[in-house]
Amino acid sequence: MNALQDHENIQKKIDAGHIYDILVDRKCKIDPVGMIAYSIYKKSKIEHIEKQRGKQKSITPKQWRDSHCTPTYLNGLLEDAQGFLDDYIEIVQEEYRSKLEESFKEREKSIEDIKAKCPNKTNIFWQYLHGVFQNCIAAVFIIFIVYGISKLIGENKLEIRVVPTNTSSQTNSPSQNK
Repeated sequence: MNALQDHENIQKKIDAGHIYDILVDRKCKIDPVGMIAYSIYKKSKIEHIEKQRGKQKSITPKQWRDSHCTPTYLNGLLEDAQGFLDDYIEIVQEEYRSKLEESFKEREKSIEDIKAKCPNKTNIFWQYLHGVFQNCIAAVFIIFIVYGISKLIGENKLEIRVVPTNTSSQTNSPSQNK
C-alpha cells in the first residue's frame, strides 16, 4: 500500500501497465491483500472486455488503463481486498471457534461420565475408615492371642520339654559303618 502514496511513480507504472507491481508489495514474501486486489482488478478487466465484445466495440489496453486505473480506483481495490480477507478470516475463526466449543463440550461430557463411574468421595472416605476399623479389630485379636499364649508359657501351664533319648544301642555310629 505504500506504493499508492507516490502518485507520480504510480502513474508511470500505470502507463507502463505494471498494475501487479502497484498492487502487490514485492518486499513481502506473500502479500495476500495485494494478490486479492490484483485478482479483483483482472476480473473486472475481463468482465469489461467481454461486455465490449458484445457491443462490437474494441478497447485498447491503454484506454482501459486510462479509464479505470487511477490511484483512487487501485486504492479502492486494495480496500476491497482487505475487506474480503477480513471477512474470510472472520468466517474461519467462527468455524474454528464452533469446532473448539463442540470439542470442549464433548470432553466435558466425557469427564462427567468418568465422574459418574467413579465412587463418590464420601464413599471412598467411609471405605477407608471401614478398612482401618477392620485392621484395628484384627490387631486387638492378635494382641489377645499373643497375650494368652505368653500367659500360658509364663505360668508353666504349657510345657515344652526336650527329652534326650538313648539311641546309641539302637543306631550304629558312623565309625562302625566303615
